Order: sequence, then C-alpha cells, then structure tokens
Amino acid sequence: MRFLKIVSCLLVIFLVILNLIGHKGIASDGEITLKEAINLGLDRAKKWNENA
Repeated sequence: MRFLKIVSCLLVIFLVILNLIGHKGIASDGEITLKEAINLGLDRAKKWNENA
C-alpha cells in the first residue's frame, strides 16, 4: 500500500511538471513572466561575466 502511495505521488508530481513545461504564461501589460525575468537576468549576467 505504501508503494502505491509513493508511485501515485510521483506520478502527480511528474504530471504537474510536464504541464508547467508546456505552459506559456501570458502576463498583463507592463508585466513579465517569471521565465522571462530569469532569461533577462541571465542575459544581463552574461554581459557582465561570461561565466555566469
């Protein structure tokens, strides 16, 4: 029974992650998504230091 609970939890986590990967967020006017913010910060960090 415990094994079934663990497998069920892992399956739910996997499906949530899979859904989030394929999800395209739409931000309101003037706002950016978290993914866009990460990419923007990474681009700026690489301009500052190539090893970022």
